[in-house]
Amino acid sequence: MVKQGPLPAPPTQLCSWQGSSPAGGCLVALSCDYRIMAENPKYNIGLNETRLGIVAPFWFKDSLLNTVGHRATERSLQLGLLYSPQEALKIGLVDELVPEEKILARAAEVMGQWLAIPDYARQLSKSALRKQTLDHLLMHREADVQDFVRFISRDAIQKSLQKYMEMLKWKKA
Repeated sequence: MVKQGPLPAPPTQLCSWQGSSPAGGCLVALSCDYRIMAENPKYNIGLNETRLGIVAPFWFKDSLLNTVGHRATERSLQLGLLYSPQEALKIGLVDELVPEEKILARAAEVMGQWLAIPDYARQLSKSALRKQTLDHLLMHREADVQDFVRFISRDAIQKSLQKYMEMLKWKKA
């Protein structure tokens, strides 16, 4: 059952990180109001589910679409792209690149700018922008969970995930 009625606006969220953010890590970043990424060529970010044989859920797609636009989302999801920090900045997946040693200080500075805006105006604006995506998620949550479990349980998907996990183990060694 879906709860009806207005939802309170979530607080302002700032995302800053040092390291790679594939799949779920990218989704966490997409949920934030401002994204700061460490400028390091070893790091990447993106929704790489298709590389694993998985179809990104609609709410991953919607979050990416709302952030980078239709064409970048289309390419990203179909090809399972992972972007370097510079590429992520270019398509608008991140808002800013900062040297690793300055990332926390810059994050605190940016958060101060956001918090200087009156809460009610900022939160109502945020809710208006994200309402359609949130409503769609809430209305289809149960079906989405069932579809995902059914999909992820398929033998071909399990084999693909197993290969990916083996590759990660090999990469660490």
